[in-house]
Amino acid sequence: MNNLLTNLRVFHKLLFVIVISAIGMIVVGAISMQELRSSLYEDRKLKTRHFVVRSRSQLRICRRRRLSRTNRLRFAIHGGQRWLKPSMS
Repeated sequence: MNNLLTNLRVFHKLLFVIVISAIGMIVVGAISMQELRSSLYEDRKLKTRHFVVRSRSQLRICRRRRLSRTNRLRFAIHGGQRWLKPSMS
């Protein structure tokens, strides 16, 4: 290998280094993109699971309290927090 590189001109040596560097950058980029994709997928999966658990708990609370449809909507909109009842004026 050393004998092969000594017989090449400087231009070809630089071209060889550039090509090897470009291939390395492409490989590193592809691996990084795959890791990012799997990380984003896991994050999305966790957020979805959290959303489902929260929704199910809110449904259980609504069923226990036997809320009317209007109050169930208010409960869902405000995330289970207390809401202000509209005043009759």
